[in-house]
Amino acid sequence: MLAMFGLYPYFLELLIDIIRTVKNYTVSFDESLNQINQKKQMDMIVRFWDHEVNKVTDKYFNSEFLGHATATDLLIHFKSGLALLNQNDLAQVSMDGLNVNWKFYRDLFQERRGEELPDLLNIGSCGLHIVHGSFQQGARESGREIANILRSLWQIFHDVPARKEDSIRITGTDVFPLQFCQHRWVEDIQVAERALKIWPHVDKYVKTVTMEGKAPTSTSFFVVSSACDDVLIQAKLEFFVSVAKPMQEFVMKFQTKAPMGPYLGSSSKDLLMNTMGRFLKSEVLEKADTFKKLSSIDPADKKNHKHPKQVGLGLAVQDTLKKVTEKKAASELCILSFKNDCVKFLSAIASKLLEKCPLKYPLVQYLVSVIP
Repeated sequence: MLAMFGLYPYFLELLIDIIRTVKNYTVSFDESLNQINQKKQMDMIVRFWDHEVNKVTDKYFNSEFLGHATATDLLIHFKSGLALLNQNDLAQVSMDGLNVNWKFYRDLFQERRGEELPDLLNIGSCGLHIVHGSFQQGARESGREIANILRSLWQIFHDVPARKEDSIRITGTDVFPLQFCQHRWVEDIQVAERALKIWPHVDKYVKTVTMEGKAPTSTSFFVVSSACDDVLIQAKLEFFVSVAKPMQEFVMKFQTKAPMGPYLGSSSKDLLMNTMGRFLKSEVLEKADTFKKLSSIDPADKKNHKHPKQVGLGLAVQDTLKKVTEKKAASELCILSFKNDCVKFLSAIASKLLEKCPLKYPLVQYLVSVIP
C-alpha cells in the first residue's frame, strides 16, 4: 500500500518531468484481462530519448481499466491515461493489429487533425503479431491439424501421473511433450522439435496401451492415435519447423528495446522473399524489384507456382520423403498431395504478410536510409 499510494505519485511526477524535457515521445499500449477486478487493463508504455543516460528508454506510465473495448472506449481511456503529457510531443502510437485498434487509430488521427496537433508517424501495427498471425493463417489454410496434434500430445500426459508412468514403463524415457502456445505460433518450434524427438516413443506408447486395452477415451488421444497412422506425420512436423525458423529469427531480432525501426523494411522484405522464393518461380520474383511490384504478386495464382518437385521443403523433409518413398509407405499421389498442401501453407503466409507488411508504409521504406 505504501509503494502504491505513497511512492508511486512521486516517481510518476519524476517521469512526467523527464518526458516534458524531451522533444518527442512515443506510446505503446495493449489490453489484457485483469484477473482481480475482472476488467480489461490498458497498459501504456512511453518511449523517449533519455538525456541523462543518453539512450532510448522505455517506462511504464499508466493503466486504464475498462469494461467495453470499442474504438470509442479505447480513445477515451487513451486520452485520459495521457492527460498529464503534452499531446504536441506525441510522435507515434504502437499497437497490435486488431481491427478495433485500427479504428481507434483512425479516430485519434482525425481528432488530432481537428485540434491542429501534429500528425502521428505510421509504421503499421506490431510486426511480431503480423508474423505470428501469418504463420497461423498458413497452418490453418493448409488443411493440416499440426496445431491440434501438438496440443493433444501435451494434453494426453498433462496432470495425469498414471499415463506418464505407463509411458516410462513402455518407452523407457521420461521426456514428454511441451505445451503448445495458441498465440505465439512461431515460438512453437521447440514444441514441434520435441514432438519429432519423441514421436517413435509416442507411437510405441499409443500402440501398446491400445493393445493392452488401456487406451484413454479422450479426444486428445484419438487425435494423436490418428496422427500415428499418418506415414507423413514426421514430414509435416519437419516442414512446420522449417517454415517457422526464419520467421522466428525475425521475431527474435525485433523482440528488443533497441531502436530497430531502420531495419524493419529490409528485414520484412527478406522474410517475404524467403517465404515466396520457396514456391514461386524465380522469374516472377526477379521482376519484383520494388515493393509495389512485389505487393502486386498474387501468391495464390498457380501460374506463378513452381513445379511441386521444385518447391523448397527443407532438407529434413526431403530426406524423410525419400525414406518413405524407398519403403513404399506412401503413394506418389499421397506425396504430391503433401507438397500441394505445403504450397498452400506458404501461399497463405505470403498473402497475409503482403496484406499486413510494414513495407506498405512509406516511412518504413524511408527509414532504411538511416541504417548506421
